[in-house]
Amino acid sequence: MARKKLHLIDVPEDTILRRRVERSDSGTEAMMKDIHLIEAALLSEKRIISLDEEARSYYAAASDRIKEIKSVLWVNPDMQGEEAIQWLERGAPADHNRRLDQYHR
Repeated sequence: MARKKLHLIDVPEDTILRRRVERSDSGTEAMMKDIHLIEAALLSEKRIISLDEEARSYYAAASDRIKEIKSVLWVNPDMQGEEAIQWLERGAPADHNRRLDQYHR
């Protein structure tokens, strides 16, 4: 905050998206816990950095039914193979393999 490197945005609840998530076959509780991340990503650059692999897995599974989340990029900085720091240093490019619809656990 002090270095002015954060860009804060007002993210209103997306009631339509939330209803779609609530109708998911499984993982509704885990997904609703992180729905604010999805809402913010959809209003910004479609990037999420989170340690929550459970929510990520459920969102990935739901991405075929919830079309607007397909292209959201999700990176877990705790997973060594994802090289989150290097990805950020490269400007967080829209790598196809980081999309929710491409995620395979």
